[in-house]
Amino acid sequence: MIRLLGANQAAYSYGNNAAVPFFSYYLIRLGAGAFHLGVLSALQNLLTNAVQFPSAYLSDKMGKRLPFIAAGLGISGVMLLLITLFTNLWVIIFLICIQAAAISIYFPSWSAMMGDKIKGGDRGFVLSEIAEASIIAGIMGAVSALVFLSLSSGMSASSFRLPFIVGAFSFFLAVLFTSMAKEVKRKCVKRVTKVSELDPNFKHLMKIQCAYNLFMSFSWPLFPLTIAKVLDASNTDIAFLTLIPMVATALVQPFIGKAMDRTGPVWLIQASRFIFVAVPFVYAFAPDIRVIFALCVAEGISNAMINVAFTAYILDSSPPKARAEYFAYYNLGIGIVTFIGALVGGMATIVLLNYYELWTAMLIVYMFSGAGRFATSLLFLGLKDSKDYPSTPLQIAYSKMEMVRLLRRRH
Repeated sequence: MIRLLGANQAAYSYGNNAAVPFFSYYLIRLGAGAFHLGVLSALQNLLTNAVQFPSAYLSDKMGKRLPFIAAGLGISGVMLLLITLFTNLWVIIFLICIQAAAISIYFPSWSAMMGDKIKGGDRGFVLSEIAEASIIAGIMGAVSALVFLSLSSGMSASSFRLPFIVGAFSFFLAVLFTSMAKEVKRKCVKRVTKVSELDPNFKHLMKIQCAYNLFMSFSWPLFPLTIAKVLDASNTDIAFLTLIPMVATALVQPFIGKAMDRTGPVWLIQASRFIFVAVPFVYAFAPDIRVIFALCVAEGISNAMINVAFTAYILDSSPPKARAEYFAYYNLGIGIVTFIGALVGGMATIVLLNYYELWTAMLIVYMFSGAGRFATSLLFLGLKDSKDYPSTPLQIAYSKMEMVRLLRRRH
């Protein structure tokens, strides 16, 4: 069962990395501006999360996970195929929104099924193993996109259509793996879990993560514009921006998973928040695309932390019968605040363009986003683990230092 779900995640990851990262750049090549990208980023983040709660509740109520996993991936694959048939910006944005809503059906049921099958003591290791397989498949998807884009015209929109088609068929393959799995028997819930009934540690994580993501999302619509318009990146450069963080994540993911089983997810969550503070500042002042390539390495390391830490923290905090609802509550909150943040960031850039040139307008938004990220990252310092773990990062570091001291004395 775990292997089939891992294969499902790998096929999804391949298709996702071959296609989804290029939506914004496809629109830019077709003539999109800051307003289009702000609307796209806002709706994409909202819909990727907003449909999770009703689908998660139905998943828990019916005691079924696999139908929701298959439906989400299947609809998403169809939307990827349809995107290649149109050039109207608003039609494409509409289809991307449907694709995002479909993925919103997939995520909570897949995450809850992981909780159903994985024992707590091995959670970090197993999640890390699945994440590693997913990352390797994602790298293959990013490499495929890189090959497709390198062989086509450097600045054309049509270059992105083949990666979209490949991504769609990879999603269909993920549905096939899902159809081969067997449903885990579980009790059906009879009512929705109320906000007042949620675990206090989980609610605290939700509050500070929503605050952080609000400021984080202000700069999201500007990243593609900076890369394509300010730094004049080619389609090949854009493909490398997807590939580099995937490789960095793959290299450190096994170590992160093992460390989390010993020390818990909190310090990984905290570290990832502080690493991402640097992102808008680097984009604001990057002199060329190579600086962004270097930033992608740091983002890849942070992504390795995120892959296991947030999932593990939510699983630690949630009761088994309501796991899908916990993930849905979390993602719904993130979806709402990132919808607001991305829309405001895009609109603010449009307003500022009436007074400043493009780079200056984006600089103001980047600085606001970065300052907000730093301020809200400090809130994570008070986050506590929802369960006890064998040791802390400081204890491990101290034991390593003692070992080094003993070896020096012997020699």
